Amino acid sequence: MRCIKAIRAIWSLDWHMSPYRIILHGEEGTVVAEQKQLFEHDDAAIDHTGRINHRYGMSVWQGDRLVARFPPLG
Repeated sequence: MRCIKAIRAIWSLDWHMSPYRIILHGEEGTVVAEQKQLFEHDDAAIDHTGRINHRYGMSVWQGDRLVARFPPLG
């Protein structure tokens, strides 16, 4: 019974999460990597992406909607 409650609790957390894509851009602005993750809201996705150190810039997308763009560092 305990296991079922734990599974339901985990499942309910994912229920409110939305898929986002974090795009890492190359020197010419091309896509060099893409990471898909679930976040509760835009601010959580932006905060997470802001902690990633990437030289040429990044962008955060939810579906076709641009959520945020991070300029190149340096």
